[in-house]
Amino acid sequence: MPQFELIPHGWLSWDFTVVQGSSVVAEIEIPRWRKKGVLKVGGLHYAAYREGLIGGPFILALDTTQLARAERTNWLSRSFTITHGGKTYRLKADWFGPSFALLDNEQEVGSLVPRGMFTRKTSVSLPDELNLPVQMFVIWLALYQRETDSSAPAAM
Repeated sequence: MPQFELIPHGWLSWDFTVVQGSSVVAEIEIPRWRKKGVLKVGGLHYAAYREGLIGGPFILALDTTQLARAERTNWLSRSFTITHGGKTYRLKADWFGPSFALLDNEQEVGSLVPRGMFTRKTSVSLPDELNLPVQMFVIWLALYQRETDSSAPAAM
């Protein structure tokens, strides 16, 4: 199972470098308005975006080829159902907090866990059966949800 570390580009940035050991394996760019992310993997630029304006599925594509798709399990949920290559996974956020688990038939097969309370550096473990672009899509979904959570108004 690959072990990655996410390193934010800056204190307020939602762009991340993904490293494995001492090697950079990808760059994840999330524009301020979150309309479309760019996942730079192996010299290729993959698009990660939400189809439609409200409530549509999330798509990973290379040029015009759709590689993976994710949908929220329900409109209030902090979890996604991800389909790729005929297989379905669920990316589920902790009830309260920035950690995520990747589930295959309700068995945990991966995780994204912050390295500390006051950092966005994150340790990531994902299954080998997912190719690298799809692994980066899983990470992008978790970052998308974290950014959404951080920009939500505080409860009164």
